[in-house]
Amino acid sequence: MSTTVENQTQELIKVEEITSTMAGAGEVLAKNQNLLANAVAKAKLLIDTAASGMSDELDAEINTWQLNAKKALTIMNDRRSPITQLMTKMAKVFTNMEADLDPTKPASYYTQAQNLRNQWAKEKAELKRIEEAKIKAKQDKDNEAINLKAEIAKQVRDLYNQKLFAFKGYMSKLFNGLDLTNATETSAKIKAVAQVYPVDKFNELVPTLFASHHNNEELTALITEIRDGLYQELSVNYTKNIEAEKNRLTDLIPSRINELNAIAKSSKAEKERLEKEAKERQEREAAQLLKDQEAQKLADQKRIDDEKKMNEAAAAFDAQASIAQLTSEQAKTKESYVIEVSDAQGWGAIFLFWFEHEGKGLTPADIEKKTMKQMKAFAEKKAGIKGGGVFIDNPYVAYIDEVKAVVTK
Repeated sequence: MSTTVENQTQELIKVEEITSTMAGAGEVLAKNQNLLANAVAKAKLLIDTAASGMSDELDAEINTWQLNAKKALTIMNDRRSPITQLMTKMAKVFTNMEADLDPTKPASYYTQAQNLRNQWAKEKAELKRIEEAKIKAKQDKDNEAINLKAEIAKQVRDLYNQKLFAFKGYMSKLFNGLDLTNATETSAKIKAVAQVYPVDKFNELVPTLFASHHNNEELTALITEIRDGLYQELSVNYTKNIEAEKNRLTDLIPSRINELNAIAKSSKAEKERLEKEAKERQEREAAQLLKDQEAQKLADQKRIDDEKKMNEAAAAFDAQASIAQLTSEQAKTKESYVIEVSDAQGWGAIFLFWFEHEGKGLTPADIEKKTMKQMKAFAEKKAGIKGGGVFIDNPYVAYIDEVKAVVTK
C-alpha cells in the first residue's frame, strides 16, 4: 500500500506521484528554458531588423514567429502542468493544515480560542468599569462628607464665636454702664454670667447645609458627630474665656469707681477730659473685641482647611489604591471602539469627520483613493486615543466598546 498525505478536505496525494513527478522537474525546466531562449533570440533578431523598417516579408516572418511562439507556450505549459499542478495541490494541503492555527481565519481554532479570551476580557472589563464606578461614587461621597464636615465645623465655630463674643460684649456693656449708683448691682450681674456652656444650648447651633450624595438622616448624623466633638473643645474654651473676662472686669471695678469719683469732683473742663478718655478707652476695647473675634475666625478657618486637605489627600490615595488593585488584577488587554452605522446619514457624518480631521489636507487624487471603510477605520482610531479620544456626535453613529485579550510571552 502506498504512503499518503491527507488534508482536511480528504484530498489524497500519493508520495510515489510526488517522487516521480518531481524527479523529471529538472529536465522539464531545462527543456523549457532552452525553448524559451531560442524563441526570445529569434524575437530579438526580428525586432532589431524591424527597427530599420518594416516590409511584407518581415511582417510574414514575424507572423510565423508568433505562431511558433504560441506553439512553444503550449508545449512549455503541457510540460510543466503536471509539476505546477502537483505543487499547487501540495501548497493547498499545507495551507489547509495551517488554516486551523491561522489567526486571520474566522473558523480556525486560534480564532475560536481568541474569541473566548476576548469575551472573557470584555466581561472582566465590564466588571472593572462597574467597580470603578462604585469606587468613584464612594470617592464622591467621601469627598462630599469631608467638605460637609469642614462646613459643619466652620459654621458651628462661627456660631459659637458669635455667642462667646456676644457674652463678652454683654459684660463689657455692663461694665461700661457702671456708675456710682449701680456699682454693686453691676458687679453682681457680671459675676452672675454663667461660665458653663449648656450642652442643650450648644446643640441649638445648627448649620445650613446642601448635599448631593447624603440624605437628611446622614446629614443629621454628620452634624451630631462634628458638633459633639467640638463641644468637648469649645465648652472648655468658653469657660476659660468667660472666667478670664469676668475676673478682668471685676478687678477693674474699683479703679472705675475711683475714676468716676474723680470725674464727679473735677471741674467742668477736667470732667469732660476724663469722660472723653473713658469713652475712647471703651471704643478701643470694643474694637479690640471685634478684632479678636475676626482673628479667632481666621484661625479656626485655617485649622479646618488644613484638616480638610489632609482628609482629601487620604481619600484620594485610598481611591487610587483601589483602582490600582483592580488594574493589577486585569489580564493585558487592548481596548478600542468599533463604529456601527444605522442610517446613511451616519456615513455622511463619518465623511465630514474624516474630511475635517484629515481629508482637507490631502490632494484630490489622494481623496479619490479613500473608501468609506477607511474613513470609518480612521474615526474608530481617533476615538481610541488614550485620554483624548474624539467622537462623532450623530444619532446614527454608535460607538461599541471592543476588548481584546493580548497574547503575552
